[in-house]
Amino acid sequence: MPDQDEYLYSPAVSQGGATTFGVASNVTWDSFVRQSYQEATTILQRQADVLVKRGNVTVSEARVLVESQRNALVVAMRQRLSRFGRLYSEILKPTEKLPTLEQLIAKKGSVEAVLTSVGKAARWSTASRPPSAWAAQA
Repeated sequence: MPDQDEYLYSPAVSQGGATTFGVASNVTWDSFVRQSYQEATTILQRQADVLVKRGNVTVSEARVLVESQRNALVVAMRQRLSRFGRLYSEILKPTEKLPTLEQLIAKKGSVEAVLTSVGKAARWSTASRPPSAWAAQA
Protein backbone atom coordinates (compact mmCIF):
# COMPACT_ATOMS: atom_id res chain seq x y z
CA MET A 1 0.00 0.00 0.00
CA PRO A 2 1.53 3.36 -1.00
CA ASP A 3 2.35 5.90 1.65
CA GLN A 4 0.25 9.07 1.63
CA ASP A 5 3.31 11.16 0.76
CA GLU A 6 3.59 9.24 -2.50
CA TYR A 7 0.32 10.61 -3.96
CA LEU A 8 0.70 13.20 -6.64
CA TYR A 9 -2.18 15.62 -6.92
CA SER A 10 -2.98 17.63 -9.99
CA PRO A 11 -2.33 21.40 -9.82
CA ALA A 12 -6.12 21.95 -9.80
CA VAL A 13 -6.57 19.84 -6.67
CA SER A 14 -3.57 21.43 -4.96
CA GLN A 15 -4.81 24.94 -5.74
CA GLY A 16 -8.35 24.05 -4.70
CA GLY A 17 -7.13 22.98 -1.28
CA ALA A 18 -5.13 26.17 -0.82
CA THR A 19 -8.01 28.36 -1.97
CA THR A 20 -10.33 27.48 0.90
CA PHE A 21 -8.28 29.55 3.33
CA GLY A 22 -8.48 32.63 1.12
CA VAL A 23 -12.23 32.22 0.71
CA ALA A 24 -12.79 31.82 4.44
CA SER A 25 -10.93 35.00 5.32
CA ASN A 26 -12.77 36.97 2.61
CA VAL A 27 -16.17 35.75 3.76
CA THR A 28 -15.30 36.64 7.35
CA TRP A 29 -14.28 40.15 6.31
CA ASP A 30 -17.39 40.58 4.16
CA SER A 31 -19.55 39.51 7.10
CA PHE A 32 -17.91 42.19 9.24
CA VAL A 33 -18.59 44.81 6.56
CA ARG A 34 -22.18 43.59 6.29
CA GLN A 35 -22.63 44.04 10.05
CA SER A 36 -21.23 47.58 9.79
CA TYR A 37 -23.67 48.29 6.95
CA GLN A 38 -26.61 47.03 9.00
CA GLU A 39 -25.62 49.26 11.92
CA ALA A 40 -25.39 52.26 9.60
CA THR A 41 -28.79 51.52 8.06
CA THR A 42 -30.27 51.38 11.57
CA ILE A 43 -29.16 54.99 12.02
CA LEU A 44 -30.73 55.92 8.66
CA GLN A 45 -33.96 54.27 9.77
CA ARG A 46 -33.97 56.32 12.98
CA GLN A 47 -33.63 59.50 10.90
CA ALA A 48 -36.48 58.36 8.66
CA ASP A 49 -38.66 57.52 11.68
CA VAL A 50 -38.16 61.05 13.04
CA LEU A 51 -39.24 62.52 9.70
CA VAL A 52 -42.34 60.33 9.53
CA LYS A 53 -43.25 61.06 13.16
CA ARG A 54 -42.94 64.78 12.49
CA GLY A 55 -45.67 64.33 9.91
CA ASN A 56 -44.71 66.77 7.18
CA VAL A 57 -41.95 65.14 5.21
CA THR A 58 -40.84 67.06 2.15
CA VAL A 59 -39.82 65.30 -1.04
CA SER A 60 -36.38 66.89 -0.86
CA GLU A 61 -35.83 65.51 2.69
CA ALA A 62 -36.87 62.05 1.54
CA ARG A 63 -34.66 62.29 -1.56
CA VAL A 64 -31.61 63.20 0.54
CA LEU A 65 -32.24 60.26 2.84
CA VAL A 66 -32.90 57.71 0.10
CA GLU A 67 -30.62 58.74 -2.74
CA SER A 68 -27.84 60.76 -1.16
CA GLN A 69 -27.43 58.87 2.10
CA ARG A 70 -28.72 55.32 1.60
CA ASN A 71 -27.46 54.76 -1.94
CA ALA A 72 -24.15 56.46 -1.12
CA LEU A 73 -23.82 54.17 1.92
CA VAL A 74 -24.36 51.10 -0.26
CA VAL A 75 -21.64 52.21 -2.68
CA ALA A 76 -19.21 53.18 0.11
CA MET A 77 -19.66 49.87 1.93
CA ARG A 78 -19.13 47.90 -1.26
CA GLN A 79 -15.70 49.51 -1.63
CA ARG A 80 -14.69 47.83 1.65
CA LEU A 81 -15.73 44.33 0.52
CA SER A 82 -13.44 41.67 -0.90
CA ARG A 83 -13.36 41.31 -4.68
CA PHE A 84 -15.80 38.42 -4.44
CA GLY A 85 -18.07 40.43 -2.12
CA ARG A 86 -18.14 43.37 -4.54
CA LEU A 87 -18.87 41.06 -7.46
CA TYR A 88 -21.64 39.27 -5.58
CA SER A 89 -23.19 42.58 -4.47
CA GLU A 90 -23.15 43.89 -8.02
CA ILE A 91 -24.81 40.71 -9.26
CA LEU A 92 -27.57 41.00 -6.66
CA LYS A 93 -28.15 44.74 -7.04
CA PRO A 94 -26.09 46.62 -9.64
CA THR A 95 -24.94 50.09 -8.57
CA GLU A 96 -26.51 51.70 -11.63
CA LYS A 97 -29.87 50.17 -10.64
CA LEU A 98 -29.98 51.44 -7.04
CA PRO A 99 -33.50 52.82 -6.64
CA THR A 100 -34.40 56.48 -6.87
CA LEU A 101 -37.03 58.04 -4.64
CA GLU A 102 -39.56 58.03 -7.50
CA GLN A 103 -39.03 54.31 -8.14
CA LEU A 104 -39.51 53.51 -4.48
CA ILE A 105 -42.66 55.65 -4.25
CA ALA A 106 -44.06 53.86 -7.31
CA LYS A 107 -43.31 50.51 -5.67
CA LYS A 108 -44.44 51.31 -2.11
CA GLY A 109 -47.16 53.92 -2.70
CA SER A 110 -46.07 56.92 -0.62
CA VAL A 111 -43.10 58.81 0.77
CA GLU A 112 -44.03 57.64 4.27
CA ALA A 113 -44.06 53.99 3.16
CA VAL A 114 -40.63 54.45 1.60
CA LEU A 115 -39.26 56.03 4.76
CA THR A 116 -40.57 53.26 7.00
CA SER A 117 -38.30 50.83 5.12
CA VAL A 118 -35.33 52.96 4.05
CA GLY A 119 -33.01 51.54 6.70
CA LYS A 120 -34.12 47.94 6.59
CA ALA A 121 -31.44 45.82 4.98
CA ALA A 122 -32.18 42.42 3.49
CA ARG A 123 -32.08 39.67 6.10
CA TRP A 124 -29.06 37.41 6.33
CA SER A 125 -29.29 33.78 5.53
CA THR A 126 -28.80 31.45 8.50
CA ALA A 127 -25.40 30.42 7.15
CA SER A 128 -24.03 33.96 7.21
CA ARG A 129 -25.69 35.02 10.46
CA PRO A 130 -23.39 35.36 13.48
CA PRO A 131 -23.80 32.55 16.07
CA SER A 132 -25.33 34.97 18.59
CA ALA A 133 -28.26 35.46 16.18
CA TRP A 134 -28.87 31.72 15.89
CA ALA A 135 -29.93 31.46 19.52
CA ALA A 136 -32.27 34.45 19.17
CA GLN A 137 -33.92 32.83 16.16
CA ALA A 138 -34.59 29.50 17.92
